[in-house]
Amino acid sequence: TAAYPQAQYYGNRFYHTVPITQPTATEFSGIYYSTTSVNGVGTEIHSNMVYGIQLTNHPVTTTTGVTGIMIFNTPTSGDRIKFYNNMVSIGQGLTGTAATANVFGIRDNSAATNLADVFYNSVYVGGTAESGANNSAAFRKQLSNNLNISNNIFFNARGNNGGTGTHWAIMFNNTDFTSLSNNAYYVTGVDGVLGTRQAGFHAGEAQ
Repeated sequence: TAAYPQAQYYGNRFYHTVPITQPTATEFSGIYYSTTSVNGVGTEIHSNMVYGIQLTNHPVTTTTGVTGIMIFNTPTSGDRIKFYNNMVSIGQGLTGTAATANVFGIRDNSAATNLADVFYNSVYVGGTAESGANNSAAFRKQLSNNLNISNNIFFNARGNNGGTGTHWAIMFNNTDFTSLSNNAYYVTGVDGVLGTRQAGFHAGEAQ
């Protein structure tokens, strides 16, 4: 997405009708947002659907993943970028090397001072990890310390059937949030864990 002030991206559906083999095994995101420009302040990404993603190949590394919504960068001042009322269902249609990749419903990889709100989203991660040690999470926070994460459903039903990874409802790098409240967290798959901070479970943030 480009930097247009007060822009709204809504009512879109992102899905595959047949399995896709990417020309090169590149990291995949259904929705990818990235700008640090002040021209991007006040942008809203809402009421979109990401589902039915079918991939046969993907880079199998610990730092990449198949992602529903990727928040790569946001402005550090002004009105916050808002992601709300989106629906993500991902993981069920992955085969080949894609089936052994990390899988994330919503992934925040913005800088520590970037500003974003993530409200009222419904996120489901499914499928089975047949091999490999990669993980999955309905929501992953990697860097930013200024996120509002509230009133979301984070459901991870992905499980292992030969794989050795862990499958979290929420995973985050530290406990620094602007707010983290009123979310619903669920895990049901083999080797599913409610939440983690870095390598360990941090019960104080899981509800």
